[in-house]
Amino acid sequence: MSASVITVLALLLACAAIPFLWLRFDSEGNSSQRRLASVSLLLLGLFVFGYFAATALPGEVDFRLDPTSRESLGWVYPLIQAAAFAGNPAVLIFLAFVMAAAALKAGSTRRAWVLLTIVALELATRGFLKHTIDRARPAGNFEAATNLAFPSGHASGCVLVYGALLVMLTQTRRLAPFRGLLSAAYVVFITGMGASRILMRAHSGLDVVSGFAWGAYWLALLVLVWNGAWCAFPQTLPALSAAKEEALDAPAR
Repeated sequence: MSASVITVLALLLACAAIPFLWLRFDSEGNSSQRRLASVSLLLLGLFVFGYFAATALPGEVDFRLDPTSRESLGWVYPLIQAAAFAGNPAVLIFLAFVMAAAALKAGSTRRAWVLLTIVALELATRGFLKHTIDRARPAGNFEAATNLAFPSGHASGCVLVYGALLVMLTQTRRLAPFRGLLSAAYVVFITGMGASRILMRAHSGLDVVSGFAWGAYWLALLVLVWNGAWCAFPQTLPALSAAKEEALDAPAR
C-alpha cells in the first residue's frame, strides 16, 4: 500500500471519528443526532468507494457526458456557465460569511463560528485530498483547467454551502412551510451543477459523485453540531434547561 493511500485513509478515519466524538461532548445528543452521525459515516464510505474506483479508472474511462464542442451544448451552455459561477470558491466563501453574519444577527455566535470553521475544514481537506490523490482532469476540458480533479470542488462546496443555506432558511418561521419546495430546488440545482461539470469535461462522473459525498459529509457534521444544545439559539436555552430539569424530576413524582 502506497504512502498516499495510507495518508488518505488516515484522514478519512479521523473524519469518521469526529461525529461520534462530538456526540460524547454534546450531552444533549439525541436519536436524530446519532442518525446524522451514522449518515456521515455512510457518506464517507461512499467517498472511499469513489476514491478506489477513481484510482483504478482514468478520467477517460469512467462515466462522463461527452459533447464534441461547446457549440454542441447550444442553449445549455449559458446555464452551465451560471452553475460554474455559483460554485466558484470565492462565491461560496462570500455566501458562507453572509450566512455567518445572519447567524450573528440572530444571536448565535457559535453557529456562525461553526459554519465558518466547517467550510474552512472542507476546503482545506479537499485541497489536501486533491494533491495527495493527484488525479488529472479529463482530456480536452472546455475550461482549460489545469489543477487536479478528485474530488470535484464545485460539487463538494455547493453541497455544503447551499445545503447550509437550505437548513438556515427552512428553520425560519416564514419559510418552514416551504421546506419541501426549497429542498426540491436544492436537489435540482446540485444535480444540474454536477452534470454541468461533466458536460464541460472539467470532471469525470466519479470526481463529481465523490465530491457530492465529501460535501454531504461536512454538511451532515454541520447539522449535527447546529442541532445540539451547544449551538442552540439563546432564546431556546431556557426551554432546553427546563425540559432537562423536568426529565430529572420525573422519577421523583
